[in-house]
Amino acid sequence: DAWIGQLMQIFDDQGISDETLVIFVGDHGQAFKEDFSKTGTYENGHISNFRVPITFRHPKLPRVEHGVNATSLSILPTILDLLVNTGSLNEKDTAAAADLVQDYEGQSLIRPFETTRK
Repeated sequence: DAWIGQLMQIFDDQGISDETLVIFVGDHGQAFKEDFSKTGTYENGHISNFRVPITFRHPKLPRVEHGVNATSLSILPTILDLLVNTGSLNEKDTAAAADLVQDYEGQSLIRPFETTRK
C-alpha cells in the first residue's frame, strides 16, 4: 500500500493525477484446496487462478465496487470504455476506441454482462 501511495504522490507532484487512468492488476487469482487437488497456481488450472484483482482510478470515476469476477480479458475493454465514457480522448480516438471495444473478446466491467456476441 505504501508503494501505491508513493506512486500516486508522484502523479500529484508531476501535475498529471487529474488526467491519468491508473490501473492495478494482480497477475493471477488463487484457487484453494476445495477447488482443486493442488493449491497454488503452477499446476492448478482451476478458473479461480484466472480471476484477477483489478482496480481502476481516474478523477472522473466515482468510487464503485463491482461484485463480479474479472479476468485479464476484462482489462482492455474496460480501459477503452472508461476512456470513451470519461471524454478523455479526442473525437478521432473516441471513434476508434468505440469500434475496437465492440470486436474485443473480453467483457468490459462497466457495461452490463453480455451473454451472446454480435
